[in-house]
Amino acid sequence: AVGQAGSAPGMGVSNFTAPECVTQLGFSQAAARIWHRPCVMPTPGWPMRLALGEQADLLLEGQRVAPKRLQREGFVFRYPGIAAALQSVK
Repeated sequence: AVGQAGSAPGMGVSNFTAPECVTQLGFSQAAARIWHRPCVMPTPGWPMRLALGEQADLLLEGQRVAPKRLQREGFVFRYPGIAAALQSVK
């Protein structure tokens, strides 16, 4: 996808992300399930905001983006969801 985006004239902006949107809590729960570890609690927001200020929102709340252009063009994702991606690095 990156190679095609760099060489296609007029390609414009693309979101290079998996189709499944996942929250930080969802990521933690999926990682705990895949690696057979407890998911005791999500990352607390106040220490992150204290350390990172407004930038903490990128980690805690994220950006709701979707790879619409890639999907429309028929790109096949190797890991379309968080479980498959985490399983691949287990």
